[in-house]
Amino acid sequence: AVGGTWKRMCDWFDWMMPEAWNVEHNNRHHYCLSEIEDPDLVENNLVDLRDLPVPTIFKWMVLPILVTTWKWFYYAPNTYKELKLAKWRKQGKKIPDGVVPSDAVTVRSLIFGGTPFYTFTEFFSVVIGPYLLIHFFLFPMPLLAIGEYMGTGHDMYISAVKNLFLAELLTNFHGFVAIVTNHAG
Repeated sequence: AVGGTWKRMCDWFDWMMPEAWNVEHNNRHHYCLSEIEDPDLVENNLVDLRDLPVPTIFKWMVLPILVTTWKWFYYAPNTYKELKLAKWRKQGKKIPDGVVPSDAVTVRSLIFGGTPFYTFTEFFSVVIGPYLLIHFFLFPMPLLAIGEYMGTGHDMYISAVKNLFLAELLTNFHGFVAIVTNHAG
């Protein structure tokens, strides 16, 4: 799966890069289990939500969104951050002042505050863009031709794209329930 978009597409096609997951999960998570340096430390990763000055009911209302989008919203950017951080450490690069390596990088933090590790454009073009475009829009594209041939127009393609997105939400939910609850202490 390591070695470019084609190998990734054939061997491990997901929101995150396999080499980033290897650094984040196999190295950082398992060597720093339940410590502040553990990138999967749930209580550290949800500190922003927990400390938000809003009633608890509003925090609970955000949970279904997080549960169904966590792979691309949280995990993909955070695994990529850990890959970049590992490369920095290997190169002997100094971490900029004010940057806390244990802080999670999410799509929200990329859009609203940025990160010194990479830009949103780099993240999209290298990490989530290939998966988003190929999996959700290119793979079902033969259905456009089949739909035209059968006289249904774009309906089959649109239906396939909708089903892929719904399946993504459901698999994110399943993954959250199976994985995150096992990392919550």
